[in-house]
Amino acid sequence: MPVLSAARRFEGQVCIVTGGAQGIGRAIAMALAKEGARAVWIFDKLDGTAVATALAQEIPGIKAHALQLDLAEECVGGAICLGEMEI
Repeated sequence: MPVLSAARRFEGQVCIVTGGAQGIGRAIAMALAKEGARAVWIFDKLDGTAVATALAQEIPGIKAHALQLDLAEECVGGAICLGEMEI
């Protein structure tokens, strides 16, 4: 496997960030997008739509999505079907 530069180490990957609507999670979502992720999913109890919108405006071609949910409750109630996921 080729060594990727730190600037593009998530090239083409689909990533999930829990708690991505604010603070450290928001910073991680932005960093993943800047480092080449092709899609970033933001899962948070809070509405992450503003972060997803900012990602889409700042990073050309990124697919950013926000899903407002409490993962602790969702995992107890049943599995979340995510399909393709790398990170």
